[in-house]
This record gives sequence, structure tokens and C-alpha cells, in this order.
Amino acid sequence: MDTLLLLLGEHVFSCRMASECVCVSVPLSVPDLREFSVHVGLLHLSDPANSQGLRIAHLVCGPEGSSLALLRLARPAPLSEHVRTVQLPVAGCEVAEGSYCLMYGWGETKGTGHEGSLKMVRLPVVSSERCSRVHSGGVAIRESRVCAGGEKDRGVCEKDYGGPLVCQERESKVIVGVSIHGRGCALARRPAIFVNVAFYTEWIHKVFKHYSDMETNY
Repeated sequence: MDTLLLLLGEHVFSCRMASECVCVSVPLSVPDLREFSVHVGLLHLSDPANSQGLRIAHLVCGPEGSSLALLRLARPAPLSEHVRTVQLPVAGCEVAEGSYCLMYGWGETKGTGHEGSLKMVRLPVVSSERCSRVHSGGVAIRESRVCAGGEKDRGVCEKDYGGPLVCQERESKVIVGVSIHGRGCALARRPAIFVNVAFYTEWIHKVFKHYSDMETNY
């Protein structure tokens, strides 16, 4: 089975798609891919025994201002107890305000423990209008962004950036957002801001088709 892997900063999740092995990431710069690999199944940075490193074959930068890139793996990632599937959202779909979703990350815990372990937190989705308002109008929440959180000491912090926001849709888990740098760390009444993956779903599918056509022609 081929898989689509979503690499979100330091976070790895997998998503079943037709014939490509690709990752979604938030890049700071374009590195020499030969020096890096994608590790799947990693839960504790100090204990990589159950993880597996996979070589990166290609990197495709996302649309301007998206903060996204796609990484195509050299081979499909094997699914296991710690490497499971998550679905891409339908283009243009929205999650209702007040819905609770899970955000995953390796972030700062301010001395509360679990450093170096993959963590998750349950966050409520916040409408773009309210999110922009509570940020005192200093941040314009465009269609390409989505907000979640706003509860004190429960949210995105340092080292979480690039982590996924995953929502339950009936029987499926859907990746709704990718966290980006915000204002402060898990502040009350200050929701975190995420890339809205549904806004870029059509672009992601175009990349899949491009590589699929390349292999078919080859």
C-alpha cells in the first residue's frame, strides 16, 4: 500500500492517497535533502527504537505565503501501531466554531514535565472573525488561516510550530491545520493560528497528479 505522509515541522503523520509518498511541512529554508531523513513512529526523542528513518526524494515548495512544502519520500512509509493514517480535508471545507480538535507537538511545557515526548492537547476551533477580534485586530485572519485554542496553559508553544491540528469527522481523522508562529505561548483568550489545509487541498492534489503522471510516462 502506498501512503501519503504528512511531515509537519518535527511531526510525522500518515495519510492514505493513491500512489505517492509525500509529506507536508513548514519550511524555514531549503536544505540539502541528502543530509536529512523523515522519522516515522517517533514518540520520544530519547528513545528512537520504534521509529524508522526514510529518505527524502523531492521537495516542492508551496504557494507564496502558504508556509507549506511537500516532501516526496523515496519509498512508502510502513504503517504500524505508531504510524497511522489521517485524511486530507475536502477543498474549502470548514470546521464549526466550538468543535474540539487535537493539536500534536513536541513543544515547551514550562517545567511541567514530558520534555522530549510527543504530546497532544484538545483545542476548540475559533471563528476567523472572533480570532481577529481577540488579537486586537493586529492579525488579519485570512481564508488561508484557521484558529483554535484560547484556554490558559492549553495550546501552542515554542517547538510546537509545524504541528498538526487534527479533527474527527465521523469515522475519519482529518488534518485541518498546521501551526505557525503566533503571539505568546498558550495564552488565555488568545487562540493559536494555523495554516488552513483545506485552502491548499487542490494544490496538494495537483502535486500528487504531477508525480503520478511522471511515473506513468516513465
